[in-house]
Amino acid sequence: MGLLAAWLLLACARLAPVRGASRLGYWLLMCEPLAWIGSALAPCDPGCPATGSLDQQLHTLLGMLTYSGTALGLLLLATAPRLPARIRLLWAGLAATWLLLFVLMALPELQAWRGLLQRLAEWLVYGVLCGAAWRLGGPARAIAATRPPMAGA
Repeated sequence: MGLLAAWLLLACARLAPVRGASRLGYWLLMCEPLAWIGSALAPCDPGCPATGSLDQQLHTLLGMLTYSGTALGLLLLATAPRLPARIRLLWAGLAATWLLLFVLMALPELQAWRGLLQRLAEWLVYGVLCGAAWRLGGPARAIAATRPPMAGA
């Protein structure tokens, strides 16, 4: 999953209408694929407690870096000058929802729901990213991008 998400971000980079701070925000979204890869190397302990083995501690640190980096990336994407106001609001709202779900995951009384909350956050972000990628790289753009320029055109 991490490699697929990284590939999606790399493939859409030249099509994304971002520059300056919003370009940095775009690249901060790479925190997510890196977290998936890192989580494979440092899996959480059963129940994903806040403390535990060295792998759990690395997993927790990776999660904190990922959630903060991704939230900042989503907020910076909301500053893209070419985006309509409703799309800017979508990115900002997604960042707020992402952080809210992260805070809820950290609450001890919701520990039993931690996995579901994490998956919900990921589904929301990945769903929006896939929708944005779909809009950026529609069929006509994909075909045009793969064709060499015509002579005399």
